[in-house]
Amino acid sequence: MNARSRIDPAVAPICASTHEIVETLLRVVAGAFFVIHGFGKITDPFGSVQMVEGLGFYPGVFWSPLLAATEFSGGILFPIGLFARPVAIAATIVLLVASYFHWVTLDQGFSGAEKALLWAAVTVYFASRSGNAHSVDARLKKPFDKRRGINLPPPCRRRRGYSPAPSCSCTCAVLFLAFLPVFHSEPQMRVAIIENSRITHAGQVGVALTEARAEVTVIRAYSGEALPGPGDHDALVVFGGEQNALDDDRHPYLPCLANLMHTYGEAGKPVLGICLGSQLLARAYGAQNRIGIAPEFGWRAIERTKAAESDPVLSAVPEQFWSFQWHDDTFDLPASAVHLAENADVRHQAFRVGRAAYGFQFHFEASRAVVANWSREFPDMIERKEPGWLTRHPELAERHGALSDEAGLALARAWVRLINP
Repeated sequence: MNARSRIDPAVAPICASTHEIVETLLRVVAGAFFVIHGFGKITDPFGSVQMVEGLGFYPGVFWSPLLAATEFSGGILFPIGLFARPVAIAATIVLLVASYFHWVTLDQGFSGAEKALLWAAVTVYFASRSGNAHSVDARLKKPFDKRRGINLPPPCRRRRGYSPAPSCSCTCAVLFLAFLPVFHSEPQMRVAIIENSRITHAGQVGVALTEARAEVTVIRAYSGEALPGPGDHDALVVFGGEQNALDDDRHPYLPCLANLMHTYGEAGKPVLGICLGSQLLARAYGAQNRIGIAPEFGWRAIERTKAAESDPVLSAVPEQFWSFQWHDDTFDLPASAVHLAENADVRHQAFRVGRAAYGFQFHFEASRAVVANWSREFPDMIERKEPGWLTRHPELAERHGALSDEAGLALARAWVRLINP
């Protein structure tokens, strides 16, 4: 008699009475997980928008609510065992997509996808088993089974010599593992993102913030939403827009935003200004904005300065790297700034003030997916800016896009590492 046959008869009665209870408890825990995550995506959709856009699904504001609704509604139906199998299959798809995003798109490997894969194992388990005797599905199915003359015995007695011990042990082990993420928590960095245009993509910056599990608050300043207070967040991101940095008459919040960037910078909190954001940062520190004298568009080569070799952010990229440009304006460097990047067309491409206040004239956040979306959203504007560029876009994206994406993500990750929660 082998070890399994000696053990199984001893534990079989216990497993027979507890297996379905443990399985139901696992279903409740899984449901709570999905409700919490779905509600989080509904109330703060930044992470899920980054995920779906990172996978090439635009617009993220459309796909993200569908993802959130799937998780939230599935989390409600799962504990009571209603439509358990379809819900488990849908949840498995969502979790596998999330795993792919973390493993491949974010290049985090297994360490980034482990939690999603763990819960995917739970949902696969229920997709194969459906509900048990304690589920609504089983109760709804019972009258139909009786009508068809089906009267199956309990699962533990279906075949001679069968012991539920392995199945019960497996369920208990998965339940134990499901609780592990609850006990693992890290302090979250709080980051405010200021949007200055209706169509704004966090792109590579969003990817890096998602990797760091940052708590992100998006403020649509262009539509009149109030700017955050100086102590509300650990870092500040200011993206670009159609307006220039001196356009106070049409956008009266711009002076207040420049002052806020200065306040964060002087407090040693990381500030990231991109395009218009870099011009506002220069303004905040007393430099002159130069309007309409420095047009650039498309993927361009950029060189680091000597000072960038020891900079914690710019040292993350090679001496020459590629990034996407879309601007007409430039700026003088603030007196206290460190000049970090330049190219032949526009000398002031990047600078730092103080510990971690960075201005980038180029759009390193713009991945190939973001640029492709801009091409669909602004074809007339692009044609006026660079005639014929849309026709050449696929070739240019293949030639320079991957290098730009690599440099952009390296810069984003390096800047995010400066944030102290």
